[in-house]
Amino acid sequence: MQNQAWYIAILVLECDVEGPPAEPLVDLQLRLVRACDPANALRSAEAMGLDSQHAYLNAEGEEVRWVFRGLHDLRATDDPEPVHGAEVYSRFDSQPATDLVTSRAQLSAFGR
Repeated sequence: MQNQAWYIAILVLECDVEGPPAEPLVDLQLRLVRACDPANALRSAEAMGLDSQHAYLNAEGEEVRWVFRGLHDLRATDDPEPVHGAEVYSRFDSQPATDLVTSRAQLSAFGR
């Protein structure tokens, strides 16, 4: 079995509320990913993002949807004992999600 490394993936989830357009609300989540290489780390991080999507009704009865938009970054870490998939950091941001999602070529794990 190939040695696996830990990666930190920054997931970009955007809040979409039914009704009139509102100020953008984005959740940047730092997640730990264990993988044998950056390509596998990317696939795993994207699966986590898709699994994080959810919807609910707010107090006004409007549907609130959290939609995975992509990755902001993916980088290797040296920590030998983290738990796969653990959220290590999250923050809300008012920038449009499209401004926060980074292309594969620009992800740190791929030599940015």
